[in-house]
Amino acid sequence: MTTYLVSPIDGDDANEAGPWRTLTRASAQTYLPGDTLLLEGGRQDHVGSLYVQPPSRGTPEARITIASSGPGAAIIRSGDDHGICICNVHNVVILN
Repeated sequence: MTTYLVSPIDGDDANEAGPWRTLTRASAQTYLPGDTLLLEGGRQDHVGSLYVQPPSRGTPEARITIASSGPGAAIIRSGDDHGICICNVHNVVILN
């Protein structure tokens, strides 16, 4: 179980385990049962879309969790596209 962070200001997409700067980098990650992806809260500059797709997988006992971290909600600016797209992956929870 790993926790990942997306921070548009302090992140760097070259970091293997984060914090990452972009949703594009977060979308490229394979998430395993029990993993958590935190989007820096109070930010309105998460630009683009977050895609969670196979081979990522959660289980009923160990879901993948996507949530805001810190004060305030994370806001995704996706334009006309999806903010978050969970494609053919089960047992994903979105909080905050």
